[in-house]
Amino acid sequence: MKLLLLLATLAFFGYTENDGTMKVNHLTSCNMIYNKAYTLGDTLQTGWYYVTEKPNGIKRHLDKDTVSSFINPVPIMTVYHIEKTEIVTNSFGNKIFLMRFDEVGKKLWSNATLRTVGGHLAFIVDNKLIFTAKVNGPVTEGVASVNRGKSYEVHLENIKTIIDKEKQLSKNVK
Repeated sequence: MKLLLLLATLAFFGYTENDGTMKVNHLTSCNMIYNKAYTLGDTLQTGWYYVTEKPNGIKRHLDKDTVSSFINPVPIMTVYHIEKTEIVTNSFGNKIFLMRFDEVGKKLWSNATLRTVGGHLAFIVDNKLIFTAKVNGPVTEGVASVNRGKSYEVHLENIKTIIDKEKQLSKNVK
C-alpha cells in the first residue's frame, strides 16, 4: 500500500533527475501527465530530454554514430508541444531541422535550458538519439534546431515526417 501511494505521488508530482540529483518539478510532472509521457522500459518517446553524466539513465548511441549518452527517461517535452517543424538552410548553406514550441513548450524549454547551462540536452525521435546539444545559455524564444552537418542532411526530411505524424496523433488523442 505504501509503495502504491509513493508511485501515485511520483506520478502526480513527478521528478526530474539532472546529473544524478532528484528534484520535485511540478511543471515537468504536469507536462508528463498532460502529454501521457510515460516511459515503457527502455523506450523513449519523441522529444527533448536531459543528458545525465552518470550511467543512471538509459544509454543511447547517437544515430549513425558511435558516440553514446545516458538519457534521463523523463522527457522535458514531447511532440505535443512542438507547434511547427521546418527544414531551413542556414547562412553556411547547411540544412537544419527547426522546431517551434507552443506557449507551454516555450516555458518548458526556457526552464530546461536555464537549468542545463553548461550541460547537454538530447533530442530523441522514434526511440533513437538524433542530437545532443550543449547549452551555452537559456533559450527563451521557444525554438530549437538540429544541425549535424552535411552528412546527416539526408535524414532530416524523414525526421520531420515522423515528428509531424506523431504530432498529429498526439492532437487526436486529446
